[in-house]
Amino acid sequence: MNTIKADSLKIDSEILANGNEEIIQEDLKNITAFVQEITEYVNAFGLQKINANDYEQFLDDLKRKIESKKKELESKLQYIKSDIVVIKFEEDNSIPRNVNVILSADEEKLNKYIEIYKQKLTRRNTPDAFTSWLNKCPVCKKGQLSSITREKFLGLKTDHILQCNYCSSEFTQKGTDYQLTKVTDESNPVWIDYQNQKLSEREWTK
Repeated sequence: MNTIKADSLKIDSEILANGNEEIIQEDLKNITAFVQEITEYVNAFGLQKINANDYEQFLDDLKRKIESKKKELESKLQYIKSDIVVIKFEEDNSIPRNVNVILSADEEKLNKYIEIYKQKLTRRNTPDAFTSWLNKCPVCKKGQLSSITREKFLGLKTDHILQCNYCSSEFTQKGTDYQLTKVTDESNPVWIDYQNQKLSEREWTK
């Protein structure tokens, strides 16, 4: 009989201890539930007797199901992103066919999300003299930010944007926060760490 099975994801206990904030633990809880659900689904799928002619279609269906579940997971996560879960399909050419679905954690990315969140909390809780971030672009540290508006959808929507007069980086207003949405140099460390992150004005001040 063709077999399909899943190996469960494991995350280093030190990383779990490091992410002890409630919001991080809630994200990790959702990720753990996702992994358990996928593992159970894959193993149940593997118990079916699959006709050799239907095998490829069954495997494609399985991959689509997993991708759909991963998108559901992304909508539940508050800070960590679903890309920390790496899903690989190992398949041999034996008859009957054997497939192993390997779920692993990208611990480097997970650590990065946790560290950025901890830095965010530190900045939020550290009393300091709040200098307007408009005077110093967080990306290039040289230019100043000025307000522009950009109409979208034939004028039905207007984005309020702060643009740097030196490096042209853009921060789009999202409620009371600002989201880094554009840079000219995507190798810039600020973009790598904070792209599309929504932070308050104080949090963008370093």
